[in-house]
Amino acid sequence: MTILYPIFYLLLGYMTGKTKFKSTKLASFILTKFMIPIVIIWNISIYFDQMSWIIISATLIMLIIFFITYSITSNATDSLCLCYLNVGWFGLPIAMTLFGDQSARFMLAVYIGSSIFGNSIGTNYLSGTAISAKKIISSPPIIALIIGLCLIPFNKEIAKYGQDTYEISKSLMSFFGMLVLGIWIARTQVQKNIL
Repeated sequence: MTILYPIFYLLLGYMTGKTKFKSTKLASFILTKFMIPIVIIWNISIYFDQMSWIIISATLIMLIIFFITYSITSNATDSLCLCYLNVGWFGLPIAMTLFGDQSARFMLAVYIGSSIFGNSIGTNYLSGTAISAKKIISSPPIIALIIGLCLIPFNKEIAKYGQDTYEISKSLMSFFGMLVLGIWIARTQVQKNIL
C-alpha cells in the first residue's frame, strides 16, 4: 500500500497545478531548506562510512558527464538535464517499500551526491556567473553534509533521539517532492514538433 503514496502525492500535485493556488515556492522552500538537509544530516552522521564512496562516485560521475556534454553542446541546461539524478522523490519511497532500508540508504547516498552537484555546483554554473566556492559551500546540501560530518561522533545519540524527526522529514520530502513534480507537470505544456 505504501508504494501507492508517491502516485497519490503526484496526482494531488497535478490537481493542485490545475488550480490558481500558487504553492510551488513554499513547497520548494520547505524541501530545500528543511526536509532534504535533515535527511542528509541524519544519514551522513550515522552511515557515512557506508555511504561515502557512493556519494563521491555519484558526484564525480555527474561532473564528468556534465563537462563532457557541455564541451560538445555549450548548453549548461541540457548538460545538467542529462546527468542530474532526481531519485529522491519517487525512487526512494518505492525502493524502501520493495527492498527495505538498505536500498533506501544506497539511493539516499546517490541522491546526496547528485544534490551536491546539481543543487550547488550545477546551479551555480547555470547562473552564468563564475563558479564561486563560497556559494557552493553555502548551498543547503553542502551545509547539511558538513553538519552531518561534524555530528558523526554523536551518531548513537542522533540515532536514538533523532529517529522520529528523520522519519517525518523523509515522508515530507517524498510528499512535497511529488507534489511539486505534479504541479510542474500540470503547468507545463508539451508540444510535438515534426521536422
